[in-house]
Amino acid sequence: MRDRVAIRLWSGVAPGSETWTHEEIVGEGTVRNIVVPTLTPVLPATPTDRAVIVAPGGALHFLAIDHEGTAVAEFLRDAGYAAFVLKYRVVPTPVDDEALDLIHI
Repeated sequence: MRDRVAIRLWSGVAPGSETWTHEEIVGEGTVRNIVVPTLTPVLPATPTDRAVIVAPGGALHFLAIDHEGTAVAEFLRDAGYAAFVLKYRVVPTPVDDEALDLIHI
């Protein structure tokens, strides 16, 4: 397994999202409208028998993928742990940023 290469959790469409047509939107440090769940390894230089799955938050509308995902995984990697950032599905949100601002999160 190579560091930082996302691993799809389903070989096809993830169960429950067969009818989803929205596209993933990446913002500054966030990601939303996730359709394809993945695990991204962040591995220490020396192999270890310890691992942590990092599940970034975001009120079920987005994931704070940088601050609560990658940054935490890098901290754990530097401490000698293998970390895996989980990018999981969240509720669909409007593509338009103005409409997104109207959602009370």
